[in-house]
Amino acid sequence: MKEAKRLQAARRTHRLRQRGGRVTRVGVAAPEVANEPKADESRRKHRYCYQQQGCYGDVELRKVGDQADVRVAQLRAAGSGSPSCLPTALLSLTRTHTQEVRLDSCAQFSVAGVELRKYGRCLTRDAPVDIVEGFGGGTNRVLGVWRFVGTTQYQQRITIDALLVEGQGDELLIGEDLMVERQVKMDFGSRELKYLDVTGQKVILLFTCHGVSTLLQAGQERRAVVRLAKTVKLATNTRSVVQMKVDAEDGTTGVFLPKPTSKRHLLIAPTVDTVKNGMVSVVVLNVEGRWEKLPAREALGTWIPTDADMEILSLNGELERDRVAKWVAALKKDDARPLQDEDKLDIGDMEAADKDLVIALLRQYAGIVEKKPGCPPLAKVNVEHHINTGNTAPIMQRRRRHAVSENLLIDKEVDDMLSNQVIEPGDGAWGFPVVIVRKKAGSVRFCIDY
Repeated sequence: MKEAKRLQAARRTHRLRQRGGRVTRVGVAAPEVANEPKADESRRKHRYCYQQQGCYGDVELRKVGDQADVRVAQLRAAGSGSPSCLPTALLSLTRTHTQEVRLDSCAQFSVAGVELRKYGRCLTRDAPVDIVEGFGGGTNRVLGVWRFVGTTQYQQRITIDALLVEGQGDELLIGEDLMVERQVKMDFGSRELKYLDVTGQKVILLFTCHGVSTLLQAGQERRAVVRLAKTVKLATNTRSVVQMKVDAEDGTTGVFLPKPTSKRHLLIAPTVDTVKNGMVSVVVLNVEGRWEKLPAREALGTWIPTDADMEILSLNGELERDRVAKWVAALKKDDARPLQDEDKLDIGDMEAADKDLVIALLRQYAGIVEKKPGCPPLAKVNVEHHINTGNTAPIMQRRRRHAVSENLLIDKEVDDMLSNQVIEPGDGAWGFPVVIVRKKAGSVRFCIDY
């Protein structure tokens, strides 16, 4: 029994050594295994890790008047000084109140003014400090820890635990405590604060930089990332207008440029639009026979504002209904006749007036659009093809064996193509066999090289 256990322990140790793991069994020491590097360590993907950058002073005990000692802490990191401007984001704390939130990576606490207490709830009156210095340039007494829940512009929920202090009105500041806890990544290129919540979903909070244009950062091109404001479901063969969120001021005119995507059945064209309520409208065509779901916050392209020296040309109106009707009327022939099976034409979903214009136009070219008997051309034209083989040796392939019924079908199709002058008899040294392909629906495809 003991020998069997020893054998199992030896096998387990050998297996862990091969995997580069660590022996955890009590009584089995394998220091050489623990020191060995893991086999897949080089193949591991290094994830983003936010580390605290600020150097903050210790909490001091001070005596204020005749009261007991109070805990005093500096809000900002040593040597950071007072900020001239901070990145600002918008959070909807209620349906009627949207709050400006400052993002400060040099503040060790998240702090809120006393006027915001009605938008949150108290977690505890026993805060880690009693007085905070440096919030708004003064000294503020801490009333407790409050929790605020806000909604981003992409309809995502963000929870902020902040110190509620006296004074400072309705100021709300997110400090480095939240950034370290949630491993926040601040992307100043796209002006987005990103992190993964407890469920693994990516949370995106847009922000702007005061003092620097939101669309023109230092050394960068004027452009902004455009993301879907909410989830959109696109039905098959439809045209949909989707709303996209853009980081720009209302009234700004710009050009939306779609980014390359693997979804080739979705057609998105460059669009000129004016920002309204932080949104731009873009037309998306789904040209494939299956529905598609575009998740919220998906980046579909970039938005570039127009310069003062750029001139946007408006449509000349040539495709307006009245002008098209006038053009079709000028094309009408006296002997134009209705099309075959005109009532069964599938020309898409459109209004009755537009459908009448399309049918009136097709009647003028009935000889082209109507189906012709025989194989193949829709419109018979006098075109001949000549293949120059040069000095190449001729190729004569052996004829394939077919059933008697298939031979009858081949003879019939060849006779039809000869009568329609699609092919002509040949007596040269070149020859290729015909091919018959049966489809799932039961029909037969006849293939011939000529």
